[in-house]
Amino acid sequence: MANEGQPMEKRGIGEIIYHHIKKMILNKEILGGERIPEEQIAKYFEVSRTPIREALRNLEKYGLVRIVPRHYAEVVKLQADATERLGILKLRIDSLAVGLCVDNATDADCDLLESMAKLIIERAESRDLASVNENDSAFHLKLAELSGNPFLYQIEQLLDVNVQLLRTTVYTSDEQVAEGLKLHLPLVEAIRKRDKEAAVGLIQQHLRDFYLPGK
Repeated sequence: MANEGQPMEKRGIGEIIYHHIKKMILNKEILGGERIPEEQIAKYFEVSRTPIREALRNLEKYGLVRIVPRHYAEVVKLQADATERLGILKLRIDSLAVGLCVDNATDADCDLLESMAKLIIERAESRDLASVNENDSAFHLKLAELSGNPFLYQIEQLLDVNVQLLRTTVYTSDEQVAEGLKLHLPLVEAIRKRDKEAAVGLIQQHLRDFYLPGK
C-alpha cells in the first residue's frame, strides 16, 4: 500500500485515497477524459467503494475530477485552446505578483522561496512528476501571497487547478522541465536584490517557454 507520509489511522483512508488518485492524475497515469479505475483502487487498498467515492467528491470540489452520477468519475479534460488562454492570464498575473513581491518580500520570504525552488529541482531530478507539479504550484502561489495583494492571491488560487491539469496534457521532456525549473533560483535572487526588471523578465521567460513557446 502507498505510504503518503502519515499513518492511515491518523489521516483517514478517504484522505489517503484522495492523494493517491491525485498523484495518479498528476503523474499522467490517468489522462483528461479517462475514467478513474475505482475497482482497481478498491482492490489496491482493500476497501469498499465508500471511501473512494468520498475521495472523488473532494477531487471534484478541487476541480480535477468530474463525476457522472450513478455511473463513473473521470479526469477533467481541458479544451484544446486552454494552453494559450491560460498562458496569457498567467503571464499577466504572475508578472504583477513578482513585481509586487520585489516591493514587499522580506529577506526571510526570499529564503523561503529559495528553499522551495531547490526542493522543486530535487523532485525533478528524482523524476517525481506529481511532487514537481504540486511544489511548483506552491511556489507560484507563494509569489502571489507575498505580493501583499489578497485579491491577486485569490485569482491565482482559482487558476491553480487548471494549471495542474494543463501540466498533465502538455508534453515536455524531463530535460525541458528541469531546465525551466532552474529559472526559479535566479528569479528569487532578482527579488532578493530588488531588481524588478530582471525578476519580471525571468518570470515572463519561464511562463512563455511553457505556455507560449515560439511567441
